[in-house]
Amino acid sequence: MPEEKAVPGWRKRFLANRMTFESILFEKELLVPGKENFKVGLAAALAMALCAALLPAQWVLRQGYFFSAADAAGFRTVFAWLEHFGTDGVWSLFKPLPDAFGAPPVPPLYYLTYVPVLKYITGSLNWALILVNTFYISGLTLAVFTAIRKNRGNKPGWLGAGFALAMPFVLETARHPDHRLTAMALAAAVYACYINSEEFQYPAWNLWFGVFFGLGFFADTMFWVYMLPLAPFLLSGLTSSLASGSILKGLVPSAALALPWYAFAVVPWIFKHFSGSAAAGGFRPGLWSYLVSLSSAAGLPLFLLGSAALLWMYFSVFMPYASRKIVAAWFWVPFAAIYFLPGAGPENMYPALLSLAVAAAVMTPGRARKYLLYLCVFFLLADQSGLVEPVFLGRARAFGSSKPRGAAYGMPELMAALRSGASGTKIHRVALAGEDENFNQAGLNFYSAASGGSAFKFAAYQPATLGLADFVAYKTSGAISEREDVLARELSRPWFWKVFSRTASFELPDGAKLILYAKNRSAAGTSFPERKYTIKNMNLGGLFMEEGSLTLSGLDPAGKVYAKAELFSPYATLAGFDIYGLNLEITDFSGLSDTSSVSDLRVTGAGAVRIVSARTTNCSLERYLSGIYAGFEKLEVKLDGTARIRGERKGGEVTCELSLRPRPPQLELRLDDFAYGAYGMPGFMRGLFRFKYDLSDLPFEVRFDNIRLKGQMLEVS
Repeated sequence: MPEEKAVPGWRKRFLANRMTFESILFEKELLVPGKENFKVGLAAALAMALCAALLPAQWVLRQGYFFSAADAAGFRTVFAWLEHFGTDGVWSLFKPLPDAFGAPPVPPLYYLTYVPVLKYITGSLNWALILVNTFYISGLTLAVFTAIRKNRGNKPGWLGAGFALAMPFVLETARHPDHRLTAMALAAAVYACYINSEEFQYPAWNLWFGVFFGLGFFADTMFWVYMLPLAPFLLSGLTSSLASGSILKGLVPSAALALPWYAFAVVPWIFKHFSGSAAAGGFRPGLWSYLVSLSSAAGLPLFLLGSAALLWMYFSVFMPYASRKIVAAWFWVPFAAIYFLPGAGPENMYPALLSLAVAAAVMTPGRARKYLLYLCVFFLLADQSGLVEPVFLGRARAFGSSKPRGAAYGMPELMAALRSGASGTKIHRVALAGEDENFNQAGLNFYSAASGGSAFKFAAYQPATLGLADFVAYKTSGAISEREDVLARELSRPWFWKVFSRTASFELPDGAKLILYAKNRSAAGTSFPERKYTIKNMNLGGLFMEEGSLTLSGLDPAGKVYAKAELFSPYATLAGFDIYGLNLEITDFSGLSDTSSVSDLRVTGAGAVRIVSARTTNCSLERYLSGIYAGFEKLEVKLDGTARIRGERKGGEVTCELSLRPRPPQLELRLDDFAYGAYGMPGFMRGLFRFKYDLSDLPFEVRFDNIRLKGQMLEVS
């Protein structure tokens, strides 16, 4: 043949030698002594998954209720969906979460899995996390096993399942309420179904392919990236009269769950895009750093083994695995897409990294299989036991993982000190200084509730409102210099030592200190005679007033607390807002002044703040929104019954109409109209956008009766 003559002789000899070598390695893979039992294989793979799930379970239990900021945000989303589902039942799946534009842009499938667990099985977040993530670990393991077993049998399938579980990122993700675990399991399930369907020849596999494909988009907005290699085959299947019916039977119902969420997510996504944060997330690291991140996630030895196996499998000459090109594309297509996709990171590659487990199992000869399985068990125990700190080769992690850090922050000692310093039955407010990813107010509220400390509320404070806290917990950096954040700097100022006293200090294992300050009960304020005072250039809790009046009455000399303080200012500013005709009534008011002037008072106590009257203009709202949504041009706000917002972005016009309904301590925000360019939102969808802003997280109670939007003014009374 002319083509054969065109092939150089050296290449013919090279291919022949490769064929001989690979046939010696893999010819026994084609000779199966007897038909293997698929159910036995599945049962063994499931047993592997359940045993492996014990490792993140023990890590979670050792960590306790000490949650990082990301974990606390995940659990808050779980409770938001639990409340949402409890209010509207199944219909909540077709309504947006009532958390306004602050809701995370993550499809809810993973969080919805917690609903039956928390309602009917356990009220413990840790045990719910273990049960939910064990379910997804099992699904992931069975999917990898099924993808390999089709052409290679049970033993290679078990090796692939073990290899997948041994890659650190899988079970490390299972330590947290992370939706990416669902995306991993569903991506593996889609590929397993496609491989077993033999290009959509088997209706049963086609049905499950459609189910998992649709559910994947209900789990992760990045799921389309992992499905890119299958897109041509899916289109071919949908146009085939033999396969389309079975595919659509599974795809249509599961996609119907996802479509409403994406329709509702368009509005906050557009506003996020215009905020400028989307552009800030477009940084792309160098290719080497990208590879280092992936190899650290999968463990450097396993990443190198899996990558070499994937490359060998793709270019193999003698290969008894028909789907080798699909498995290779499962890795390489997302690898390239995620590298160039703005806002994507290495963690988005996790579902595609499972292809390395398939390749490693397929390309491991029978004689070497048990040794690789032993190696996987070693890495599994080293990585997930929580006993071995990470070991690095260069910049990449070889093995090991972080230990549970709950004990490193002295939480039991902190709660014991808080209880000993608390008095009465009121809710005590605790401010945090030196806050970091683990030492955070959201996570500590979970810890406090679980440890019987429901009388304590950890909240975010600004320097101007720090005096309102009953306690201040400060974690130093552990370095020679003290941590410098805005709250930590206040701790060295004279006013702080007049209001607070140091009550406890704990040495932490990392060399840092945890210091607790409690408010002085006898010297928390300055006494002024009961009367009306004229104020000039006053800053009261972040509220700036050039002039006005403060009327103090009902002084308790022992505690230096006033039963009522009435504050009036014709003009004030707060967080960039211009406020006109400000009139406040504050109960249980106390303040500290370093001078004899009332204008220098720093607020150190406030029971409830009642807004008698306050007005702001549309111009103030325009300035505020322009700072948040920097991508908007020609921003306009009109206030007359509703708030109508208009802006432009590269020639495209966005209009949004909102109405406010006061339901103290919450504000309800309803979307009445929304349009982007020529595309408007249908009326039935607009009626479902009812968001709630909770004011109870503020360091003081806010009360008001009504909000009116009239004459380009927002009036609160």
